[in-house]
Amino acid sequence: MYRITLLLLLAANYFTAAAQKDLKAVSFAAHKFSISIPAVMDTMPADKIMLKYNKKPDAKSQYYANADYSFSIVMDEIAADITEDMLEPLKPQLLQQLGKQKLTENRSLNINGHKLIAVAFSSEVPGNKIFNRRIFFVAGKKLFSIAYNTTEADLAKRKAVIESSIRSLQIK
Repeated sequence: MYRITLLLLLAANYFTAAAQKDLKAVSFAAHKFSISIPAVMDTMPADKIMLKYNKKPDAKSQYYANADYSFSIVMDEIAADITEDMLEPLKPQLLQQLGKQKLTENRSLNINGHKLIAVAFSSEVPGNKIFNRRIFFVAGKKLFSIAYNTTEADLAKRKAVIESSIRSLQIK
C-alpha cells in the first residue's frame, strides 16, 4: 500500500511540475494580482472576443486564448468595495449570475493565504461541449473572476495546467 501511495504522489508531482513549466505570469488590475497562464496563450484580438464571447473588450477584462481558440481564459473585474470576508456571503449571488448551470464543482479554496470560490460546469455550443471552471476572489477591495474554458474533448490534457494556473494566483 505504501508503494502505491508513493508512486501516485510521484506521478502527481511529475505532472504538476510539467504543467508549471508551460506557464507564463501575467498581472491584472494594476498589478493587484498575478497568475500564471499557459505559455501558448496570447491576448485575444477584439474581433475574436466579439465572435467567441459576444462582448466588446473593455478596461475591466482581459482575454487570452491559444492559437485555435479552443482554450481560453477571461479575467474580469466584477465589483468594487468588496472584502475577502464578504466573499462567502456573496456566493449565492455569484452562482445566480451563472444561470441554471448544473455545477460539477462548487467549493471554497484557500490559495496562498486567500479565500477563493471555485465552480465548474459544462455548456453546449453548436457542435461542441465546453468545460468552464471559474474562480472568484478579492484583490485590492475588488471582486474578480477568472474563467477557464476548453472543449470537453481536450479537458483531460488541460486539467493539470488549469489547476496549476489557479494555484499560482498571487494577490498583492
